[in-house]
Amino acid sequence: MLISDLTLLVSLAGFCVAWLWTGTAGRNAVLWATATVGLVSGAWGVIDGRWQAGLGTAVAVVFLATIAVGTRRERVAEQRVPLLSGMTFIALAVLSFGLLYSLPSFRSPSPTDPTTWESGTSS
Repeated sequence: MLISDLTLLVSLAGFCVAWLWTGTAGRNAVLWATATVGLVSGAWGVIDGRWQAGLGTAVAVVFLATIAVGTRRERVAEQRVPLLSGMTFIALAVLSFGLLYSLPSFRSPSPTDPTTWESGTSS
């Protein structure tokens, strides 16, 4: 796994922990930060050619949309633990981890690198 994959997974896990940890000061800031880091690192992975990071990027978008909708509702937050949504978010993060773990992508040399490219002809 590359650093962007690890950053994506850590940010998704951090979001899930912060989502279930209600009643703490700064929770919304942590939720926004972890979801944004997940989106940026996931997009970095997709742009870098690793389609496996696409699921994690989509999960980060869902996380950001959930936070945005929650802040727009202007409702007094209840102090109970959001188990149903929390378990759903954990399942999405685990699916993202499973895809990145089962189909890992490592940095490979460029095909134009003369030290690793064999033409198959002898001179």
